[in-house]
Amino acid sequence: MASPNATWLLSRLFAMIAAVLAVAALYLAKVVFLPLAFAILIAFLLALLVSLLERIRLPRTLAAALICRLCRRKRRSRRPCCSSGGRGHTSAAKPRQSNRRGSWASEHDLWGLI
Repeated sequence: MASPNATWLLSRLFAMIAAVLAVAALYLAKVVFLPLAFAILIAFLLALLVSLLERIRLPRTLAAALICRLCRRKRRSRRPCCSSGGRGHTSAAKPRQSNRRGSWASEHDLWGLI
């Protein structure tokens, strides 16, 4: 039979290992959980706007479509400008550089999906 001191030490060790594994699993799963959390937050915020439009007697489908259209951002055209005489000048600004190189958010443009 193990002494009470050894049992206490083993239980502490198992608790520490479980905590480290849980933190490691959450750290590796942040690629899934962060976008999911943002999607849920945005869904609640947009649902509030849809319910406000429903109060002014707009049908729910039309209110949701209107909110989605208002939230959609316009993309700049990257085609060459026609007035430059074919010299290769573009009218679009340079793409924005992110300060966080190598992070998941800088590699994937989530707002482009909306």
